[in-house]
Amino acid sequence: MKILLFCIALFFLATTLSIGIIKMFRISNQLIVMLAVFFMTLAAGLGACYLLNEQYSFLPAGFWENLQVLIFYLPVMFGFIFTYVGLGDDSPSMTMAAFVEHRKDEGCSLDEFKEIMNDDILIMSRLRTMTKSRMIVLDGDRYKITKKGKVLFLLLTFWPKILKLKAEG
Repeated sequence: MKILLFCIALFFLATTLSIGIIKMFRISNQLIVMLAVFFMTLAAGLGACYLLNEQYSFLPAGFWENLQVLIFYLPVMFGFIFTYVGLGDDSPSMTMAAFVEHRKDEGCSLDEFKEIMNDDILIMSRLRTMTKSRMIVLDGDRYKITKKGKVLFLLLTFWPKILKLKAEG
């Protein structure tokens, strides 16, 4: 139970700090900021546990409990960060949800969806975001992946390959 509560406290602190920093300083590269804040929060939390574990028995102590913290915290952290960054204001899913929410009870037809979901929303907004985040660069009239983009691509394709999942949808 102490590991769960400790991880929830770390996650809440890291979430509050990272979103606060992003909003306060209007940072465009949210992924890097969130990764840095979440990892620094984890390191500070585990460091505090190491220094204070004799005085406070409710903190995780020792190798195995710290390993359990990592096993819990890291997947939750990555899941939250990629979801938060992926559901930005220009996200197609968010655009569609906002459109349906705005229409309330009357709903919307397929033709109305087709009007708002054009290439500018679906493709160009993603290209702008990826260029701004330096995942890709525009070289003449061609987009090329950067080293940073390759790392993200490897992270996003690693588990589906391991689990032998096929792309659907």
